[in-house]
Amino acid sequence: MLRNTGMVLTPVGSALILMGVALYLVGPGNEGFPSRELGAITMAGGGIVLGTGIPIWIYGSHRMREAAQRSIPASCSAFVAPIPGGVMTGISIATF
Repeated sequence: MLRNTGMVLTPVGSALILMGVALYLVGPGNEGFPSRELGAITMAGGGIVLGTGIPIWIYGSHRMREAAQRSIPASCSAFVAPIPGGVMTGISIATF
């Protein structure tokens, strides 16, 4: 889960930085639109998101590798499935 979160945050942060740069550069030509300030805020937010996403991605990948080496279940979930004449329930365990 951490790895997937990091994999989402990293490109989102990169996109925010690029969008912030574009807003910052367009700012002086458009009167009445605070794009320079908005661009600076967007760049800062993108840096924070990117700076958070990379370590989370690395840490999540490390934990996944450790779990694979120890044969720890990757996921455990309960399920309920209708069958003719009743319901079947159980637990699904997925390993690496």
